[in-house]
Amino acid sequence: MGYEIRKLWGNKIMLLGLLVLIFVSLYYGYENINSNLPEYVNMVDEAYKGKYTEEKLERLREKFANANQGEDEFFMYLSVCGEAEKCNNILEYRDSIVKAAKRLKKSSDTYISRVNSRIEKIYEDTPQLEIVEPSKFDRIVGMVRWQFVEDIISIMLVIFVASYIFTLEHGVNTHKLVFSSSAGRLKTYVRKIACIVGVAIGISIITHVCICAYCVVSGDSYIWKLPIQYYGEYIEAPYIISLLEYVIVTVVLKAIGLIVIGICSAVVSLWFKKSIIPVIISSVIMVGGYLLCSYNANYSPLGESVIQSRYERYIMFKKYTCMGLINNSGYYTERYMPVNVFDYPVDMVYVNIFINIIFVVAVAYAGYIVYRKRDR
Repeated sequence: MGYEIRKLWGNKIMLLGLLVLIFVSLYYGYENINSNLPEYVNMVDEAYKGKYTEEKLERLREKFANANQGEDEFFMYLSVCGEAEKCNNILEYRDSIVKAAKRLKKSSDTYISRVNSRIEKIYEDTPQLEIVEPSKFDRIVGMVRWQFVEDIISIMLVIFVASYIFTLEHGVNTHKLVFSSSAGRLKTYVRKIACIVGVAIGISIITHVCICAYCVVSGDSYIWKLPIQYYGEYIEAPYIISLLEYVIVTVVLKAIGLIVIGICSAVVSLWFKKSIIPVIISSVIMVGGYLLCSYNANYSPLGESVIQSRYERYIMFKKYTCMGLINNSGYYTERYMPVNVFDYPVDMVYVNIFINIIFVVAVAYAGYIVYRKRDR
């Protein structure tokens, strides 16, 4: 394993790609976090900060109605009243969902009854909401949610590593030593696959750390504890997770997607002795799939794009492939999306992870069958 890692670190193209990914991620995070916020966002009266209550909302509505147009006071109350209204909307939405679920769970249809029982249980949990100064929260969620350039670079880097790690044996003429022992083949194959998995996980972590780095060092540490429902597109989010937990979930989902791409690319490279051809083949397939998923992504919080609404296959491609995990991992946390599995509702994200794990294990096993028979 250590030997495989040292070989990768000795590759200048891989190091250059990693540096480019770090630079782009840092620049993306810096530009978004440090763009100017209106001055009035820091003018929230201390009396209204803290735990949200209906009494505070009523007082803010009254203050806002009496504020003088054109003055800083008006914009301040417009801002803080908006934050309080956001809290109120979150609670009202969850309450309406619970009431509807209690009614629908009495359905004679077993699956519908189970779905609504599950919905009632999830949405009964109430997030601890606070009235806070409009901050960088939305920008962080937006950066973590949409990483088009970073994703393309990450995919290309994983493809190159996966292709290079197998074709290198032929480049340095060591493949005969590996293939001289059947035990050596298995151990070498497992180590190479493990190395690809480690690289994929590392790339996902590095990307998110770089994007969030400036927010961490610039203060506002309290926003990491805020529930994800504060972000407009996540008002329907069923599970109450903090911003920090949301970032961790995104890291995990993207890592799984990159692992699938890496292992598939590695298996493609087994048929070649030079890395350039498998890199091109894998790039066309994987980057093409990502672009297709991105083009048909759901950019609207209220509905799906025209193409998605007309062609169910695009939605299936997004829901149940590794591209969905990479392109828009937040899609799985926006709202409750169950899948009917033997009349039991299972969260779509778990179904997608299960499908991808089974798929990548099968691909890796097929790759080993090819690998152990090479040059015999």
